[in-house]
Amino acid sequence: MRFFFSALASGLPYLDPSEKEDGNFATGVNFAVAGSTALSNEALKAMIITNTSTNSSLGVQVEWMTSHFKSVCQTKEGFDVNSLQKACCGVGEPYNFNAGKICGTPEAKVCPNPDKYLSWDGIHSTQQAYKYMAGYLLHSIIPQLHCHGA
Repeated sequence: MRFFFSALASGLPYLDPSEKEDGNFATGVNFAVAGSTALSNEALKAMIITNTSTNSSLGVQVEWMTSHFKSVCQTKEGFDVNSLQKACCGVGEPYNFNAGKICGTPEAKVCPNPDKYLSWDGIHSTQQAYKYMAGYLLHSIIPQLHCHGA
């Protein structure tokens, strides 16, 4: 909660929840769900665990985020919608990522167009993704911090 107030005091905008129909997403999107878990409710149920606070898991949040990226990235930044969750360098389906066969191992392959991917190796972003994030930070967020040099 401290971060929330620090962000507001710094001039950062409140982010509407991704599922809000009339939300203003010009400054960002909030995909968080209180009480969500990394495992799906089906996986928890199989282990005889009940989550009464929500039926939303990390997988649901990733689906929301992917849907948002598909609506924004393809048209604005040129990222390939079919590669938003895939690593450019790696091996394994469905995300081209295998922790035992990371980028740099003989089995790993590198995509021909890294600028169309968000993730380089399943852990690090591509240069194009970092460029987009840095541009967003420099042009959208920092001016809202109201920090002025002497």
